[in-house]
Amino acid sequence: MTVAEEFDADAAVAELVAGLNVPKAAPSRVEFLLERLLDRDGLANLPKPEWQVKSWFQTGSLVVTYGKPGHGKTFFGLDVACSITTGSTWHYNATQAGPCLYIAAEGASMFDARVSAWETYNNTRVSGLYVLPYAVNLLDAEWAEAIAEVASRIGAVHVTIDTLNRCFVGGDENSARDMGSFVASCDIIRHAGPTVHVLHHDSRAGGGPRGHSSLDGAADTIIAVSADNGIVTLRQTKQKDAEEAPQLLLRLTGEGNSAVLADYIDSGNLDGPRLEAFSTLCEIADENGVASGVWERATGLAERTFHRSRKWLLEHDFCHDISGSKTPRYAPTEAGRQSSANQLPSTATTVGEVLPATPPLFRGGRWQDSHDPTEETAPVARLVDMFDAAPIDDGGPDGRVA
Repeated sequence: MTVAEEFDADAAVAELVAGLNVPKAAPSRVEFLLERLLDRDGLANLPKPEWQVKSWFQTGSLVVTYGKPGHGKTFFGLDVACSITTGSTWHYNATQAGPCLYIAAEGASMFDARVSAWETYNNTRVSGLYVLPYAVNLLDAEWAEAIAEVASRIGAVHVTIDTLNRCFVGGDENSARDMGSFVASCDIIRHAGPTVHVLHHDSRAGGGPRGHSSLDGAADTIIAVSADNGIVTLRQTKQKDAEEAPQLLLRLTGEGNSAVLADYIDSGNLDGPRLEAFSTLCEIADENGVASGVWERATGLAERTFHRSRKWLLEHDFCHDISGSKTPRYAPTEAGRQSSANQLPSTATTVGEVLPATPPLFRGGRWQDSHDPTEETAPVARLVDMFDAAPIDDGGPDGRVA
């Protein structure tokens, strides 16, 4: 090789080495992280958590439901998905409507019957529910990315994985590495937008989801489901960014060739002031509900007793807030009426029944029949409006008429 050729070769190598040191167009890891740092204003501008199902599922969260085989996990998962996809309230909890993807990894042979039963019971046609009747290996990030892409294309806001075990192909649920891979796959799906709802089995010892605790730590919400004599109990054991909701009792009832989860209320503890508060609400509430103050005065109960009774009635689904605003207006639930039918006075007023235009005297929690029976009558709503306009207040400690 001549001197000139050696010089040219050295120059070529030098040029190649220099090229390798040229900064890439893509940002370095440091720059990548710097671009994503949040100062105080950045924190304030983060999207605020929203409820996809009020008090139970937050949008874009990871929810894990666990329970024993045959205790209603799939009925629960499908009930939630059908409520979201139709925009129906889920057992008196508002939902944000949108398409749902249901991964029926244990098979979908009974799904048509179950969806038909839900439609019949709720008198609502299900549209926008997409069922994938195959197990997907979510220990493989590429399959998770495929599910995320499918969810994006159909606009899914909620993805149900039924069950973790069937989508944990070849993995060890007790392994931190394998469970970490599954959680990472759930994150890939969540980061595409939808809430991810994982149905899972409980541990043999009970008391939590089966397998490594990294799943518990990653979940935003954990729900325990159990069944006894057809009564399904849903209990939150973790709610990371909100107060845990009161436990919910549902009844698995036959419908067509399958079954559905219906509202269930145990009226055994509806007595004393609770019964007084509920029967009064049934008497005075119309289709617009009734304000708390009006309801309280009508019961004649002491303030603290009324508030304790109202709290119990709300927690046990005897009544609900139908206002949709910051100013609650309460009404009895249909399930509450049905479960307490044999305990309510036979004279309890129903919506649309007429009452005197001028409210009679109110003493000790009862209306005194001192009005003129020939007076013009008006619906319950008019009576409530009169109380809103001129509340009874004689200056006493609980607002009763002396």
